[in-house]
Amino acid sequence: MAREWTSESGVCVLRVIAMYRVTYFGEGGAQLLFLRIPMGASDFSLRPYTYDDIEGDVTLEHFALIDNDYDYKIPILKRATEIRGQELKLFTSPWSAPWWMKINGTTGISHLAEEYYQVWADYFVKYFDAYAQQGIRFWGYSPQNEPIQGSDHAAKIISMGWTKENQTPWIADYLGPTMEKGGYGDLKMMILDDNRSRLPGWAETVFANAVAKSYVAGTAVHWYTDEGIRPSVLTQTHELDPDKFIFYTEACQTTKIVREDLGKWEIGERYGTSMMQAFNNWVVGWTDWNMAINEQGGPATFDYNAAIIVNATADEFYKQPPYYFQAHFSMFIPPDSQHVSLASQNDGGLLNVAFLTPETDVVVVLMNSQNVSVSVLINDPDRGHISVAVEARSINTIIYR
Repeated sequence: MAREWTSESGVCVLRVIAMYRVTYFGEGGAQLLFLRIPMGASDFSLRPYTYDDIEGDVTLEHFALIDNDYDYKIPILKRATEIRGQELKLFTSPWSAPWWMKINGTTGISHLAEEYYQVWADYFVKYFDAYAQQGIRFWGYSPQNEPIQGSDHAAKIISMGWTKENQTPWIADYLGPTMEKGGYGDLKMMILDDNRSRLPGWAETVFANAVAKSYVAGTAVHWYTDEGIRPSVLTQTHELDPDKFIFYTEACQTTKIVREDLGKWEIGERYGTSMMQAFNNWVVGWTDWNMAINEQGGPATFDYNAAIIVNATADEFYKQPPYYFQAHFSMFIPPDSQHVSLASQNDGGLLNVAFLTPETDVVVVLMNSQNVSVSVLINDPDRGHISVAVEARSINTIIYR
């Protein structure tokens, strides 16, 4: 009989896998391919921890994965890969180095002490080695989740701060060379991993260092300042070096879950707006923070929301609008699709984005946030035209050959 792992939040892991089969990875699901796995504790952990909390262990002799990895993360990742039928593209980010490597030994305003620059780079290799020994290979990583947390302001979550000026030489002189020497030079390093309010400046500083730039594959972005910062900063970042991709690595509705708000359409529209702005400004991928959380918005430090809410007591889950908004992209726009520009004489107030798939299908996504329906004509000089009635408050995907 299969073992019924039970997670810290009281959810049976086998039931989680069953849920993911019908929602994210199995036939008819959202067909997710990219997943982020925190390197150690995050603000959704029940306690702060790293993989080596033994003070002064500069050789990382005591580095080790914990029960959370062996009992929950690794089995779920392996089963999700089997269900998906292809290797998932996993990426990771650390929230913090071990407390003893930091200048003040805590969160809040905290930075890595320079004497541990090499040890912290070695820690990354140890992490990837540990997961490789379990048969799990990563696609990419960032040097730090939200480096502004703990740098410009005191964070309330486990964190560690970096400025672009001190992280750049660490990438050039320590992290990049250490990853190459350790056999992980092919993993995609993504800088920033924070809000687009820091663009294009963060990328400008890193790219000005030729050695650091040589190790960088792209820029990771979070969505939390999207509504206050114009999306054109993404295009400006792309223009610094068109060979470096831009990838959204975190989004989350940071409002407390209340039962009356389950199914709130406006949250889905916020997701849709972010994705369309991003994809129309050179972004190549977009990921949510959590696939599922409990009814209290956790386990977490703050109150959060997610695409799927799990009611463990009733043994049921609720798919919310953000799930469907994301699925309009993940289900119908396969990897290696190319963005297609749309010329509009009158968009009727709709948001729109289009792609050409590897099978040469054209995929057009239309979102109407207005309270009235809008009729549009999609005209392709090579393939003809189609008239579409886009209902009020809706998102629509049109595919034609």
